[in-house]
Amino acid sequence: MAHNRFTFTSDNLPRLKAKQLQKAFPFLKLSAAQEATARALGYASWYQCTQRGILGVRSLDDQEAGLEVRSSRYHHQARVLMAIGITPGDADRWVRAWGLTGQPSLAPDAGLSLYYLWDEALKRFEAGTIDEVQLAIVVGVEEYAEGHEILLPERICPGVILGPLESDPYYVVDPKVAMSIPAYLRGLMSTYHGFDAAWLLKL
Repeated sequence: MAHNRFTFTSDNLPRLKAKQLQKAFPFLKLSAAQEATARALGYASWYQCTQRGILGVRSLDDQEAGLEVRSSRYHHQARVLMAIGITPGDADRWVRAWGLTGQPSLAPDAGLSLYYLWDEALKRFEAGTIDEVQLAIVVGVEEYAEGHEILLPERICPGVILGPLESDPYYVVDPKVAMSIPAYLRGLMSTYHGFDAAWLLKL
């Protein structure tokens, strides 16, 4: 299904959404976030979006337009984000939390990159404001055997955090760093499995 331009009623919408995108992925300059937002709304450029976005009949939002339109918009927006270096998993979560053309289906924090979530949790752990059990929960180890050592994530080099799973270690990578990693090495959820470790560290 072809993606049509989204017509909005307030010229504040693309400005607000571009700022949200830039805040969620700080490696993006505001101008890059603006251009991506415009393309995600179906416009060729930020200039075209700001000049023509409020002209014409307002587009139905995702909830009003129905499943087919909503699905088409979701895939289009995710492709736009992946084209600027955001990994598929991060793009999936952010589109659902962004609410660009309708009501978001995820809370804002749930749309952030796993790297930022893990990095913030590690900083809080290092500062002593959360304990190792709370850290383990943040990074997805919600259950562990009593009396067993909790395997914690660790920074192995700038921009790369090793995950805590003993049987199949995986990594989360700063989105700014991920832009330089070939697509075939990118994990679906912004993670890089243990067998990619040598390639990842070389990069």
